[in-house]
Amino acid sequence: MTHVAEHNDALRKRCTPAEHWFLSILAVDPPNQKKGYARQLLQSMHERLDDQGSISYAEATEEHLLPFYERFGYKVAESSIVPGTDLPVWALIRQPKH
Repeated sequence: MTHVAEHNDALRKRCTPAEHWFLSILAVDPPNQKKGYARQLLQSMHERLDDQGSISYAEATEEHLLPFYERFGYKVAESSIVPGTDLPVWALIRQPKH
């Protein structure tokens, strides 16, 4: 896990400016998925970040999640494979709406 965390930290530093918010972990228990819980959490957070003019950053390790994040305005800044593993990671950036 330390190796993955170090890789992802370097990825975040390459892809983001000094000032940003990092969406570290977003997960919904499988029986409760597709009920809008993640959407509600993100909408509330993004409203505040838009008001502040703040950039947000997230990471995805499963390609099927990219459309979910894209619906909220996230764009893939970089993708990579954690060295020494087969774990993909996508760095996602969301610019604030003005």
